[in-house]
Amino acid sequence: MGRVAKKGAGAGALQPKPEAIPLRDRERALAAAASAASVEAARAVAHAAALGWWKASAKAHGAAKLPAAPPSAPLTLAALPDTVVAEAEAFGRDLAALPVEEANAILGRLYTQALPAAHRTQHGIFYTPPRLVRRLLNKAERAGHVWSKGRALDPSCGGGAFLLAAAARMMSALEGADPAIVIAALSSRLRGWDVDPFAVWLANISLEVLALPLVAASGRRLGPVAEVRDALADFEGAAGTFDLVMGNPPVGKVKDTPAIRDRFRRSLHGHPNLYGLFTDLAVHLAKPDGGIVAYLTPTSFLAGHYFKALRRLLHEQARPVTLDIVESRKDVFEDV
Repeated sequence: MGRVAKKGAGAGALQPKPEAIPLRDRERALAAAASAASVEAARAVAHAAALGWWKASAKAHGAAKLPAAPPSAPLTLAALPDTVVAEAEAFGRDLAALPVEEANAILGRLYTQALPAAHRTQHGIFYTPPRLVRRLLNKAERAGHVWSKGRALDPSCGGGAFLLAAAARMMSALEGADPAIVIAALSSRLRGWDVDPFAVWLANISLEVLALPLVAASGRRLGPVAEVRDALADFEGAAGTFDLVMGNPPVGKVKDTPAIRDRFRRSLHGHPNLYGLFTDLAVHLAKPDGGIVAYLTPTSFLAGHYFKALRRLLHEQARPVTLDIVESRKDVFEDV
C-alpha cells in the first residue's frame, strides 16, 4: 500500500489489550503508540486500522477478496512494532460493527491524535464530528440543495466526513435506481480535495465501504472521489461548477505570496488566513446562479477590521441564508 520507511521513527511498543477494553481506550492507546513520533508513524497506525476495517467490511458484504483501493499518491509509512500493527488491525476489524460515518470519524481521530502536535497545528488538521456535519448538511438541504442531481465539493476534505454524509444522502435520494447508476452518480457528482495523501486515501476507502452494497450488487468499483490537490493553487478550472461547496476549512495563517494576493485580492485585508481564503474559494467554486456554501468556521470574520474585505465579498456575492453559533468552547471537537 505504500513505501515503508527504514526506521520506526520512535514509535513505541503497545501492550496487548484485552477485548473487554472499550474502543475509545484502545484508540487512545494506539494513538499514543505513534504519537509525536512522526507523520509517517501516525499514518502507519491509522493505515493498519483502516485496512482491518476494510477487510472486515468487505467480508461482511460477501466481497472478502476485494482489495482496498491503493492510494492515488505515494504514502511513506513508518515501520511499527508487530504488536502495534496487530492491535491496529484488530481495532479496525471491530469498527466494522459500527455505522460507516462513526467508524470513519474514529479512524480520522486516531490519525490526527497520533500526528506530531506541531504538524497538526501548522496544517490545521482537525476533523469534523459527524453531528456537526449532519447539522450543516441539513441546513444546506433547507437552503435548496438537491442530492439527487446536485454536484457537491469539499475543497479541504480531510478524512472524508462531509463526503461520507453527502454520499449517504445521495444514495438515499437515488434509492431504487440501478446500483451501477448510483455508483456512477457518486463518482461524477461528488468531489473532495486535500493536500494530505493519507487523508485522501482514507476518504476514498471510507466512501467505498459505504457503497459496498452497491459495489457487490453491480460488480463495479467506486472510482476515486477525493484527490490530492492544493485547492488554493488549483481551482480555476472548477470555478462556478458546484451546486454545493461544503466543509470545515483549515484555520491559521498562510505564507503571503504574490500568487495568493492575485487570486484572492478581493477578500484580503492584512495577512491572509486559511479559512478566509477557503471562504473566498468557496464563492469562486459555487455556481453563481444559486450555488450554496455550507461551512463550519470560526466566528472572527463576523466583526473587526481584519475581515472587512471578506464580509464585503459575502455581502455582494454570497449573502448568508442562515448562521448558527456553537457557543460551547469544549466538547465539540472531542480531541481539541
